[in-house]
Amino acid sequence: MKRLSFLGAVVTVFSACSHDSPIWKSYVFTTHDQSRSAASADLPRSLWEKITGLIHEGGTSASGGSDGAEQGADGENTSGGSARRLGQLPSVFSPIRVYLVEKNQGILTKGNTEIILPAGGGEIDLSDFVQAKNGSFYFAAEFLPKLEKVERKVFFLSGARERDIQGERFGAGCHTYFDVSSAFNKAVSREGFLVNTTDGRHISALAGTFFFAAAHEGKLYLASLIVKDSVRRKLQCP
Repeated sequence: MKRLSFLGAVVTVFSACSHDSPIWKSYVFTTHDQSRSAASADLPRSLWEKITGLIHEGGTSASGGSDGAEQGADGENTSGGSARRLGQLPSVFSPIRVYLVEKNQGILTKGNTEIILPAGGGEIDLSDFVQAKNGSFYFAAEFLPKLEKVERKVFFLSGARERDIQGERFGAGCHTYFDVSSAFNKAVSREGFLVNTTDGRHISALAGTFFFAAAHEGKLYLASLIVKDSVRRKLQCP
């Protein structure tokens, strides 16, 4: 039940889709360059197998699952997004950019913010960008923007504890992951993922690791994004 409620909320937020340029791209951003920072993300072995299956013709169709103790390869960064072999897979670690857009003015520390991350991805601390007040903002991430006809897969490994707020369940729990590709891609094609900061709801929604993957011309493009909040650790998994 927790999985259905979580994915239902994501799909509801990500339901709008348009062939036009995303709305969030029309804004002016303050740029925060973290391209020299490095962060690696561990993932369940079963999820890694789903991702590597993308490189094969008719690769595995991924679905949500839970994998407690097993962990596969990490999202090690490499410079310049150059190709390398991960096991027997020709892999390219690609950079990503994260965009935070205010719905309520003043909710973000520096207003609309673009965060540049290195090849292979990285980590963002929400406490660095979000004010300690109640309001809403949009979250979007850009992966392989120049490859128009590539199917991008996005998996989310939850890092937020389950909790109840006024009778409503927030957080997907620990050691649980989901395939959110369709919902995520629809979101970034429009406004992004709308989150609210009241009682730390945005932390329960975003804390965890997003894994991005795409197969193109025999290569597997990869990136990961760790989202955390170093101030409100009690809301997150250990």
